Amino acid sequence: MRILGIDPGSITTGFGVVDADRGRLVLVELGSINTPRRAELADRLHQIHDGLLSVIARTMPAAVAVETPFAGRNMKSLIQLAQARGVVLLAARSANVPV
Repeated sequence: MRILGIDPGSITTGFGVVDADRGRLVLVELGSINTPRRAELADRLHQIHDGLLSVIARTMPAAVAVETPFAGRNMKSLIQLAQARGVVLLAARSANVPV
C-alpha cells in the first residue's frame, strides 16, 4: 500500500511517500512544497493545494496521513496551520484519496 504522509505548514509543507508491504516500509519520495514567506496567505494556500495535487498525481497513493497541528501559544500561527491542514484535506478529497 502506498501512503502519502503530510506535515502541513503555511509556509513549508513537508511530505513523504512510502510503500508499505508486509511490515516493511520503502521510501518512494521525500520533499516539500515551499511558498514565499511574504506572499498573501490565500496565495500560499493555493500553491500548497496545487503542489499536493501534483504530488498525488505523480505518486498515486492509496491513502493520505496528515499530521495533527500542535496547539502552542501563538493563536495566529495555529489558525494558519489549521487552514493549511484544511487545504491538505481538500486536495486529498479532490483526488479521491482517503485520509
